[in-house]
Amino acid sequence: LTTDNYLPHETILIGDSVNDYEAALKNNIYFFGFNNTSLITTDDYYIESFDGLNRVLKGGARRRV
Repeated sequence: LTTDNYLPHETILIGDSVNDYEAALKNNIYFFGFNNTSLITTDDYYIESFDGLNRVLKGGARRRV
């Protein structure tokens, strides 16, 4: 993030494990769980398809899409 000058509030991590979620927390970036229903309980988003991701990014979706 720092090397490439990415801004945390403009960055997301799409992951399928608790380790991915913890990495997002540590780096203060948004987390989008995918392909692992145990991640639905996280405070960030859970996407069931990449169409769902598109809806979230456009601002028209709930936490779980």
